[in-house]
Amino acid sequence: MKTITTDQITELQSAAEELLKQGKAQAAIDELDRASEDLSAFPDLFRLKGVAKLIQGNNTEARLIFDQVEGCFGDNSEFLNIYGVALRRERDFFKSREIYERGLEIKPDEPALLNNYGNLLIDLQKFNKAREVITKALSIAPNYADAKQNLARLER
Repeated sequence: MKTITTDQITELQSAAEELLKQGKAQAAIDELDRASEDLSAFPDLFRLKGVAKLIQGNNTEARLIFDQVEGCFGDNSEFLNIYGVALRRERDFFKSREIYERGLEIKPDEPALLNNYGNLLIDLQKFNKAREVITKALSIAPNYADAKQNLARLER
């Protein structure tokens, strides 16, 4: 493995984040892979690779990455939200629920977390709790399109 400096890590992280914002998940992965064949030594970069894999729909790969970096980011509500998404897509509803609830302990008024947790609760047929959680997300962010969609899904 080649030596990588802190400045290079910061540059790579910024470049990968920008590529992800542009919807260029594969380009972000390619950029990150140029840094090292084994990104697990660089948790911030490895996490971004997991995000890119999730965006691509490679849920299993994303989950495996998130499983490995959970210890580094387990108190980061944004990470817990995206990890919960990966777990839900993998149909690991129990672990997903645990992750979302941990995220909401950290940031109880985060609309994305509330919405994704509500979506999981719909899957679990916990409809009253789902309605409560999604309604709370919408009370915080009234124009949140995903929450509106999930509330409509719940009403069907």
